[in-house]
Amino acid sequence: MQSQSRARNPDKNGIVELLVKSVRDVPLEVQHSPDEERNNRAHTDVIGEKNTKVRFKLLDIYKWVIQIQE
Repeated sequence: MQSQSRARNPDKNGIVELLVKSVRDVPLEVQHSPDEERNNRAHTDVIGEKNTKVRFKLLDIYKWVIQIQE
C-alpha cells in the first residue's frame, strides 16, 4: 500500500510484479535503482525500447499485486 500511495493518483494506479529473469528474456535491462528521496528501496527501472511487440510480451509475464480499482 505504501508504494501505491506514492503515485500522483493512487486510485488510478496499481502495482504489478515481474520476475527479473522473465523481463531480461524479453529482452529488456533491469536495473535496481532505490529512490532514497522517497525511501523506496524496491524501486527498479526497466530499460529498453517498449514497442508493441515488447509490450505484448510483458502482458504475458506480469502478475497483479494491487489491481486498479475501477
